[in-house]
Amino acid sequence: MPSRHGLTQSWCRLLWDLAHNIDHCGSEWLSFRPTVAALEDCLLRGLLQLHRHNYSDRLHRRDDEALPRHVQRAVDYMREHIEDPLTVGDIARAACISVRALEQGFKRHCNTTPLAWLREQRLERVHHVLSRQGLDSEPITTIAYRHGFAHLGRFAGYYRERFGETPSQTAARAARR
Repeated sequence: MPSRHGLTQSWCRLLWDLAHNIDHCGSEWLSFRPTVAALEDCLLRGLLQLHRHNYSDRLHRRDDEALPRHVQRAVDYMREHIEDPLTVGDIARAACISVRALEQGFKRHCNTTPLAWLREQRLERVHHVLSRQGLDSEPITTIAYRHGFAHLGRFAGYYRERFGETPSQTAARAARR
């Protein structure tokens, strides 16, 4: 970690000051759990904010970017029923809003449509399954059907567009591992 520039320098200074305090003043004050918890929280949050990792995007998402309740209800419903055949009407009913309001909410807050969002989630799940098990346990068509893809040609096209390879290439790579 480069310790001489920007925010990282401030974080390193905080850590150095803490160590210096312990060295020169003793560690008796560390018996005060609320103080220790606050320091731990400060140090860990700072470290997580400064380094890029797989949760950085979520961590840096502003609070005002939180999804509205009706969109979040739709997202939760789709995640719970990802393998079920869903229509926009089904999703809107589960979110207790009209189809139009659902589509507007997704366009405004997710920059996509509800069904396109669902398709992306399904593609991610299929990719995860194929990456883990390859062709060992079940055929790709079965996996695709189970995750709501009824048209295999479209599924293969979406998959290739999303991941840059065919489903069988993903499965073959996983099988070689």
